[in-house]
Amino acid sequence: MKPLRLEMDAFGPFASTQLVDFRALGDSTFFLIHGPTGAGKTSVLDAMCVALYGKTTGAERTAAQMRSQFAAPSHPTVVTLDFAVGPDIYRVQRIPAQERPAARGGGLVKVQPDATLWRRTGLQDDAATGDVLETGTQAVTRRIEELLGFSVEQFRQVIMLPQGRFRELLSANSADRQQILEDLFAAELYGHFEVFLKGHKKAVESRVNELLVKIDEALTACDVETPEELEALLTEAEKEERLRGEEEQQAKKEAGRTQAALDEGRRVAALFESAAKTKEEAERAKEALSVAQAGAAPAACALTAERLRDPERKTQEDRIRGLEALRAKVDTLASTQTEHEGAVRTHAVFVTALEAADDRLALARETAERREREAEAARQAAQTAALELARVRPELSMLADRIASFRSLMKVEAARQRAEEEAAEARDRQTQAQRAVGTAAAVLAELERAWRETQAARLAARLVEGLPCPVCGSTEHPAPARVEEELTATEAVEEAKNHLQQLRDEESALRDALGKALTEVARLQASRDEIAKGLGSEATLAAGPLAEYVQALTEQRAQLEAQVANLTKTAEPPTSLEETLTQAREAVNTATVAKTEAETSLRQAAAALDRLSGVLQTRSAEIPEEFRKPGTLDRVLAEDREAAAVLIVALETAQQADQKAREALAAAEQGSGDAARRAGEAAEKVALLAAPDVAALQAAADHAGGARDEAVAAAEAARRQGEGLRKTRARLAGHSAQLKTASDEFSLVALLSDAANRTSLSFQRYVLSVFLGEVLVAATTRLLDMTRGRYRLHAATASTDGRKLGGLDLEVFDEFTGYDRPVGTLSGGEGFLASLALALGLADVVQSFSGGIRLDAVFIDEGFGTLDPESLDAALDTLLELRDYGRLVGVISHVPELRERIDCRLEITPTPRGSTARLVVPG
Repeated sequence: MKPLRLEMDAFGPFASTQLVDFRALGDSTFFLIHGPTGAGKTSVLDAMCVALYGKTTGAERTAAQMRSQFAAPSHPTVVTLDFAVGPDIYRVQRIPAQERPAARGGGLVKVQPDATLWRRTGLQDDAATGDVLETGTQAVTRRIEELLGFSVEQFRQVIMLPQGRFRELLSANSADRQQILEDLFAAELYGHFEVFLKGHKKAVESRVNELLVKIDEALTACDVETPEELEALLTEAEKEERLRGEEEQQAKKEAGRTQAALDEGRRVAALFESAAKTKEEAERAKEALSVAQAGAAPAACALTAERLRDPERKTQEDRIRGLEALRAKVDTLASTQTEHEGAVRTHAVFVTALEAADDRLALARETAERREREAEAARQAAQTAALELARVRPELSMLADRIASFRSLMKVEAARQRAEEEAAEARDRQTQAQRAVGTAAAVLAELERAWRETQAARLAARLVEGLPCPVCGSTEHPAPARVEEELTATEAVEEAKNHLQQLRDEESALRDALGKALTEVARLQASRDEIAKGLGSEATLAAGPLAEYVQALTEQRAQLEAQVANLTKTAEPPTSLEETLTQAREAVNTATVAKTEAETSLRQAAAALDRLSGVLQTRSAEIPEEFRKPGTLDRVLAEDREAAAVLIVALETAQQADQKAREALAAAEQGSGDAARRAGEAAEKVALLAAPDVAALQAAADHAGGARDEAVAAAEAARRQGEGLRKTRARLAGHSAQLKTASDEFSLVALLSDAANRTSLSFQRYVLSVFLGEVLVAATTRLLDMTRGRYRLHAATASTDGRKLGGLDLEVFDEFTGYDRPVGTLSGGEGFLASLALALGLADVVQSFSGGIRLDAVFIDEGFGTLDPESLDAALDTLLELRDYGRLVGVISHVPELRERIDCRLEITPTPRGSTARLVVPG
C-alpha cells in the first residue's frame, strides 16, 4: 500500500480542509513530518489509519475523539485517502461518529459513522470518485483488509510504527511477544490445527471402536459369529423363500377359480329374484287400472253440472261493467268537492290576512312619528359637542408635544450615562493592554539577549581542535563560549515576537474603541442640551422627579383624550338614527301596499268559491243518490267482483279434476301394459336355468381364500427373513468398508498428532519461533550495518521467565564482549536501532509470507532524538535503502539535524485557529 493523496476536514488540530498530495514528492520518497510539539504531526498518521480502518495509530484515542475543537459546529469531520495497491488506485472516505447542529429547533443531533470505498484505477481527475466497491464501516474495513492483506494491528507493526509503541516487539516479554506475532502471522490457525489433530484423533479412534461394535451386534442379532456363517444361513433362507412362493401362487389360483363360480351363482340367483319381482309388479299395476277407471266417471259429471251455470256468470259480468262506467263520474264529483272545501279555507285565510294588514299599517305609522322626534334631538346635541371640540383639541396637541420632548430628553440622558460607563471600561482595558505590551516587550528583549549569547555557544560546540574558527580563523580555542542555561531556540524568539505584535494590535484596537466611546458621550451631551431648551425648569430635574412629572402630564393627556373621544362621538350623530327613520317611513309604505294586496286577494277568493259551488251542484245531479257517498261504489263493486270470482273458480276446479282423472286412467293403462311385458321377459330368461346353491358356492370360496391367505403369510415370512439377512449382509459390508477407511485415517491422524506434540513447545509456539527466526535473520542484517558490526539479534536458548514459554525470548550478542545479554540492557539509542531493525525485518518477513503483499510505505513516529550523529547516519542510511527499493518512507521527529538532512518535509504549523499542513518539496 502506498498513500497518494490525503484530505483531512475538521480532524484533530486541523480546523479547515488540509490536503497532502504525496504524489508531489515524485522520486523523492523520503520525507520528514516536522512541527512543534502538539502541532498535529501524529494526527496525519492517525488520519490515514482512520481512513483505512476507522481506528487511530494508538489505543489512546478513538476516531470519534479526533473531531477538531477548532472547527465550526457546521463543518463535518471527514478523512479521505487515495492509495495504490500495485497498479490499482482506490479512494476510501470515512465520517467518524460526531454531532452537528440540528436543521430545526436548535441543539445538536448525532451523526452515525459511515464509510465508502471506490476504485479509481485509470482516472486522472481528482474530483472523480470512481466505481463504488463497498459502503458502510464494517464492509469497507473487511474489503480494506482483503486489499492490503493486513488487519489494523498488523498495519501498526509493519507499515505505521506509532509513537510510544515502536519498541513493543523488542521489549515485550515472551507471552506479550507471542500475542504480537499471533496477530501478525495469524498463528491462531496453527493452534487450532494442533487442537484439531488431538480432537480428530480421538474422534476417529472412537469411530473405529463404534464400527467394531456395530459389526458384532449385527452378527449377534442373526445368531452367528462370523460373516461366513451369515452367508450359509442366507442360502438356506433363500431356498425356503422360493418354495413358499410357489405354494402361494397355487393357492391364489384356486381361490380365484372358486370366487368366479360364486360370482356366477350370484348372477343367476339375481335373475330368478328379478322374475318373481316383476310378476308381483304386473299384478299391482292391474289393480291400479281398476281403481283409475272407477274414479273417472264422477269427475265428468261434476264438470257437466258446472257448465250449466254459464248464464249466471254472464249476468254478473254485465253488472260489473255498468258499475265501472259510473266510477269516472263519482271520481269527478269527489275532486270537485275537494276543490270546493279548499276554496272555503282560502277565503277564510284572506279575511284574516286583511285584518292583520290593517293592524301593521297602524303600528308602522306610530313608529315613524316617534323616530322623527328622536332624530331632531340628536341633531341639536351634535351642534353643542362640535363647539366644545374646537376648544379642547388645541390644548391636547400642545400637551402631547411637551410629553414627547420630555421623553426624548430622558432617553438621551440614559444613553449618555451608558456611554460614559462604557468609555470608563474602555479606558481600563486600554490601560491594561499598555501594561501587557510593556511586559511582552521586556520578555522579548530578554529572549533576544539570551539567543545572541547561545549562538556563540552553538558555534563553540562545533569547534574542532586544530581546525580554524569560522569567526576569528584561529586554530586554537582556549576559551570557547559557554552558557549555563538551556539553549534558547529560534522558535521561542519568533513566538515572543508574534505574541508582542498581537498584544500591540489588541492595544491599538482598544485605543480606537476608547476614542469612539468618548466621541459618543460628547454627541449625546449636545443632543440633551438641545432638547432641554424651551422645556423650562423641569428639564433640570433628576431622573426620578422628572419621570414623575412626565407621568403626571401623561395622565392629564389621557383625560383630555377621553373627553375628546366622547365629544367626537356626540358631535357626529350616528347614522343609525337616520337609517332607522328611513326604515320607519318605508315600513308605512310597505304596510299600505300589503293592505291593498290583501283586499284584492279576498275578492278573488270569494269569486272562486261561488263558481265551485255551482259546479258541485250540477255534478251531484248526474249520479244516483246511493252512490254519491264516498266509498259506496267501491264497496258494491268489490262485492260483485268477489261473487264473479267464486263462479269462475268453481268451473276451473271441475275442469282440473276431470283432467286429472283422465290422465290417471291413461297412466294406469300404460303401467299395466309395461308391467305385464317386463314379467314376460323375466320369465323367459329363467325358463331354461336351474336355481343355484349360493351357500355351497360361498363355503367353497371361503375355504380356498383361507388356504390362499395362509400360503401368502408363509411366503411373506420367508421373504422377510431373507430380506433381513440380505440387509444385514449389506450393513456388514458397509461397516467393513467404513472400518477400513477409519483405520487408515486413524493411522495418518495419529502420526500427525504425535509429530505436532512431540516437542515441549506447543505446535503454535513452535511455528511462531520459526517465523521469529526469519524476522531475526532479516533484522540482524540491518542491525549489523547500523551498529557497525557490533550487535546481532537471536532467540534465547532457554526461557527467561521460568514459565516454559521458551522459543520467543530475545537476546543480543555483543561482538565487542563476545557474550549474549538481554535486549533490555541496550541503551536508548541502541534500543531504537534494534527496534527499527526488528520492525523492518518484520515487514520483510510478513511480506514474504503473505502471498506477495506489497509493502510500499513505512512511517516512523519519533525516536531519533536518542541517537548520536554516527548512529543517526547509520539509521538514515538504512531507511534510504528502503527508498531505493521504491518504498515511501515518512519520519516524524523533532531532531534539527533531520530537518537539515531531509529536504522534503511536511510542515505542521500551529495557529490560534488550528494547525495547517504544507508539503515542502525542493524545486
